[in-house]
Amino acid sequence: MNRVGFALLLLMFSWAPCSGFFNVWWSDFFVCLFPFIALLLLIYEHRHDTSGIRLPEGSNALLVLAVFGLIQLVPIPPQLLRLLSPNAWEIYQQTVGILQGESWLPLTLAPRATLGSLFLLIACWAAYTVTANLLAQRKQLKVVAGVLASIGGGLAGGILVLWVMNAVFGFLPSRNGIQLVLSPQHAAIVTTFMLMICPLSLSLFLTDRPSVRYGTWKERLSEFFVTFGQRRYFIYGLPAIAIPLAVATYWREGLMVLFIAILLMLIFLGLRSRGRRESPYLFIYLFMILILAISLPLAGSVQPDPVRTAAVQGKAFPEPLVSRQVVSDFALTGAGFGSFSAISKRYRQPSEPHVTHGASVQRIFRLASQSGLIGFGLAGWFLFVFIRRTFRKWLQRRQKLSVYLYAAGMGSLFVFILGYFSTGGLSFNGFFILLFMFFGVLAAATESSVQATAPDKPHRLRWVLTSALTILAVLLSGYFYIGDPVGQKLYSAARNSASEATEARETSRDLIALASFFDPLNPRYRYVRGYQAMDMNDEHGALKHFADGMRLDPLGGRSLYGLGQYFFNAGNSVVAENLILAALDSDPSSREFQSGYVEQLVNTQKQTEALSLIRGFIESSPEDTLFWVQQVINYGIDGSHRSEILPDLSRSHHDYGLYLMQHGDINKADGAFRKALALARQEQYPDKSIFLPMAHFFERYQGYDDALDTLMVASSKYPQDLNFLLAKGRIYQEMGITFKARKVYQDVLILNPTNQEARQRLNLLEGVL
Repeated sequence: MNRVGFALLLLMFSWAPCSGFFNVWWSDFFVCLFPFIALLLLIYEHRHDTSGIRLPEGSNALLVLAVFGLIQLVPIPPQLLRLLSPNAWEIYQQTVGILQGESWLPLTLAPRATLGSLFLLIACWAAYTVTANLLAQRKQLKVVAGVLASIGGGLAGGILVLWVMNAVFGFLPSRNGIQLVLSPQHAAIVTTFMLMICPLSLSLFLTDRPSVRYGTWKERLSEFFVTFGQRRYFIYGLPAIAIPLAVATYWREGLMVLFIAILLMLIFLGLRSRGRRESPYLFIYLFMILILAISLPLAGSVQPDPVRTAAVQGKAFPEPLVSRQVVSDFALTGAGFGSFSAISKRYRQPSEPHVTHGASVQRIFRLASQSGLIGFGLAGWFLFVFIRRTFRKWLQRRQKLSVYLYAAGMGSLFVFILGYFSTGGLSFNGFFILLFMFFGVLAAATESSVQATAPDKPHRLRWVLTSALTILAVLLSGYFYIGDPVGQKLYSAARNSASEATEARETSRDLIALASFFDPLNPRYRYVRGYQAMDMNDEHGALKHFADGMRLDPLGGRSLYGLGQYFFNAGNSVVAENLILAALDSDPSSREFQSGYVEQLVNTQKQTEALSLIRGFIESSPEDTLFWVQQVINYGIDGSHRSEILPDLSRSHHDYGLYLMQHGDINKADGAFRKALALARQEQYPDKSIFLPMAHFFERYQGYDDALDTLMVASSKYPQDLNFLLAKGRIYQEMGITFKARKVYQDVLILNPTNQEARQRLNLLEGVL
């Protein structure tokens, strides 16, 4: 049984770095489920052991952090919720409170994400505990050291081969993952991965072999390389080299590479002497390679994570002050585990900041708002306890080399953490599982040279409780991870079967109810059931399902907007207006939500309030002026009120002037452009795009003086812009003021000596003069 658990441990070591390359749902599921299964096997192995399972250093902090995450899922009274998290209470009042008033609600704003983070945390603790216990024997610890070196060497070797192929042959097969592997993010993560692997493996080899504990540095290092160069460690590296090659090529070519690697392994296995204890563990790599080969056709072409690479629409990345506001509002209490992606929509920032200025700072704030400042404190507690206890034991060794290697191993761990937060590259689950497994390796290496203490007394009750909780965690995590794809399949089947026929509608309702059973934390199924209840005139049931959906996703703006539209069509305009306003609060920059709320105000005869609201929308986004002018026409508002929506911004009056000019109202367009020019004089940085169209308008309809005045204002605001200078020089030239035109073209050439247009015009003027 111990061998099976150790085999699972090796599989986790090998699978975690590769889990980020696949876009299939079971990749992260395997990474999170393996530690639970290995922990069950470990508990069963020690059922008759008097000492039981040893909890490694810092386990108490991880368990307290898990309890902290579990508390966030428990509904509490509204008074207590308001006391602990006023922001979360306010958000709940804008959503659930509209339909149900005050009710018991959880602290978390994203229960589904919170539960997923909680399972990940428990899986990390399980991986940490299993690694520290299974590697208590030196022989197994040396095998893992060889595995670490093989994985790191295989990743580095594969990347090196791909770089050489690209540099020498200049050819990379299309529609595969080579571009992904060679991306700066993945190259950086492989580099930090190697920085962690090498000192850790070296420290394990040098400190756990008695033959290399004494002697000079040269003798110790030569003994290490002789040990590592033995045949059994070389065999570990063969499958690891095949992993990146299989991932990076077509799956058919990948299978060919894997077949060659398997043949090489069989050859070396045939050359090995029989009866070696390490031999069964090598077959776990064959199993791993088969999983990779099967996953390649399922995953298709390797693509980056769509959450990380999605383009950010609307506003640009927020300043760090906005991120600090996120932390100060939500980190201390309610919006703990997994709530960042939902909270960030409220502040119009992406859930996964990509490569941009301050991305690493954004990641730190992301963690702060995900686990809360309390979680940050508990993580610091874990690191403090781990370093204090392990470093004290490493100081008891007989040579100073162990202390240096321990410092190198810990330093490489922190480099790996910083590298992930700065660049990304691994999957979120795979990174944390791998990180805590390396903490377990250090904990096991710490205990390997310390004299064993007296065994504890047997605790049968503790063994029963630990086994029961582990089995419960396995069942719940499996239910959580499997429920998502099963629910999606049932939802797709329900949509396909939906029709006007009575039997088909009943089948669709049954399928949606079944999908809600398998994935109870998905708010989409709750809303669909609410719509189905409204179709059956079951208003009480519809409100219940809608309220349950809002509990699961209080910041889901689109669901709130759709629900508000539904209530408006049903004749309940008050509830509809409140729901659409809540949707607008969740995403203030959405045109759809803005226009929906304004439409509700117009339909309820609140025209003045609607016009004032449109004015505020244009003031925050002047580029939307033409959109709102057209919307005012669509709403049927009198044309005399159109100017009321324009704020005192040059861009808005300029766009309105363009609209009037396109519709043939030249006099009003002239007034709008003159108003825009007057506002541009007062603004520090007006929009650059408004000046040239206004200059062309004035030149066409009013003469050169007004056009030249517009370009003078543009040049005073943006003196380095060559387009304004060239346009000003052209007008001077057409007005016959050639000496001023010559001076302008000379200024252009001073700023940009290679500007051909200015040089040609200047040469033309020189010829005239």
